[in-house]
Amino acid sequence: MLALINSGSIVDVVAESAGFAHGTYWTIPAYDGWEFEDFSLRTISDADPVPAGKQVVSSAAVMVAGAPKFVYVLADIVPPVPEVISDRQFFQALAVGGIITQAEALAAVKTGVIPAAMVALIAALPEANRFAAEMLLSGATEFKRAHPLTSAFGAAFGWGESQIDEFWIEAAAL
Repeated sequence: MLALINSGSIVDVVAESAGFAHGTYWTIPAYDGWEFEDFSLRTISDADPVPAGKQVVSSAAVMVAGAPKFVYVLADIVPPVPEVISDRQFFQALAVGGIITQAEALAAVKTGVIPAAMVALIAALPEANRFAAEMLLSGATEFKRAHPLTSAFGAAFGWGESQIDEFWIEAAAL
């Protein structure tokens, strides 16, 4: 690709060897090194490699140190929120986050003992939901992000939906 440059600024991007109009009077094949008055065509150098963990949001041809270059606007790659995490991941992430102790996380995974912070959350639920919540926390081998109790427990920790998603992503990485 070539940059059509006027007085040091890129005014257009054209394909090499393609015809392009300069003004309203004529069309010429585009090639690197073409010059006319304050206009010139120069090959646009490639953008820098995309670093790990980043993705390209957009790109543009800009002047860098007096030469045309493609540059990327980058954003962090956000991993998808997993639908399911294991009981080990769930309780380990709670321990890593300081919500429960390491000993409570181990007991929950080994024997199904519900950590004290979770017992308090169950007690705060409506009576009709407590047994199901207790069964889930003490016996599940996996936890589903879409389960209604996930949002209820997250809200009890003061988390919004995006914070619950972040917890699920972090837990899945353990």
